Amino acid sequence: MFKNLRIKNFRIFEHIEFEKLSHVNLLAGRNNVGKTTLLEAILLFAKLGSPAIIINILRNRDLLISENPQKPFINIPVQHLFPNSQFPTAGQSLYIGDSEKREYIDIKHTFYKLNEIIPHKDIIQSEEMVFYTPQYREIEPDNESYKTLGVPEKQKLKINYFKDGVIVKPPYSFKFAAFNSQYFDEVIDPIAYPVAYVPTNVLSLNYLSGIWDDAILSGDKSEVIQMLKLIEPSVEDVNFIKSQIDNERTAIVKLEGQREHLPLKSLGEGMSRLLQLVLSLVQAKNGFLLIDEFENGLHYSVQPKVWNMLFTLAKKLNVQIFATTHSKDTVESFGKIWKQYEDDGSFHRLSRESEQIEAAAYECTTLDYALTGDIEVR
Repeated sequence: MFKNLRIKNFRIFEHIEFEKLSHVNLLAGRNNVGKTTLLEAILLFAKLGSPAIIINILRNRDLLISENPQKPFINIPVQHLFPNSQFPTAGQSLYIGDSEKREYIDIKHTFYKLNEIIPHKDIIQSEEMVFYTPQYREIEPDNESYKTLGVPEKQKLKINYFKDGVIVKPPYSFKFAAFNSQYFDEVIDPIAYPVAYVPTNVLSLNYLSGIWDDAILSGDKSEVIQMLKLIEPSVEDVNFIKSQIDNERTAIVKLEGQREHLPLKSLGEGMSRLLQLVLSLVQAKNGFLLIDEFENGLHYSVQPKVWNMLFTLAKKLNVQIFATTHSKDTVESFGKIWKQYEDDGSFHRLSRESEQIEAAAYECTTLDYALTGDIEVR
């Protein structure tokens, strides 16, 4: 869990620090101050800089050049990971981790050039064959290398994961173009952190059914039902079944006193959003839960109950939650519950000062005074 966080040279963040973080962290601010970018940074850290996650970030931002199966190469505009969509000067890298550099990922733009070709012999079907292995050396970019080696096929991102000052994982290193997209398929890494991302939209129930199966296997079904009771107290049971029309799975609920099961959607969008939140929380056990625009799909009257449940389960499941908002109702409901769990929460307001984005941390009492005095905190 991050006690503090430093991000350098990632998208609109040239340098930003969050000095005090806890189990449940709410981030507020106007549009275009980096709230979603912060969630992307934590996602990238949790996956140890995985190239597959980099591509997903670019795709979700509509920055990935169209993948055409008829063409052998896929261009990946990774320069968009850096401020102003430009690679930083030589020696500077993208950094996401704690302020003391105990645990972090480091992503550096490098060039490579052919150093030598090593011949080696082998016996194939009783015949001696000579094979050649090219050996490359990496060079950090400078003005000269940009002129002579500036084509995508001769550039790389070198991605390292550090813990306690040493590399604990072999670095990722990949070209900006690859022969086929299967190269970037996500590899399950045992040392990566569990992480769940809740986007602004409500995900399909068919997608959530896979997470539901994991929750059942891990014995967390009761937690899911208890959280759904926040909106509909009469919920007795939940299950997923296959539709006879399109073979996709959908959620049904059993209400107290009723014999028939009902589609979850019949109880309103809030139930689907809440199911998405609690399943994602279970999925993120011992890792990170990232919620973009917490208030989406949740009526302001139920938000204090949801915050209370998140504070309780975050500690129980050892999950660090980062949520964003631009809703005053959400900030007020968070502040109300934060008073009960003062050591387990933090609130930060992001703002743009000139060209630099800064994060202002509030204490629990400071946020209360600001809300009482009607001071803008969004």
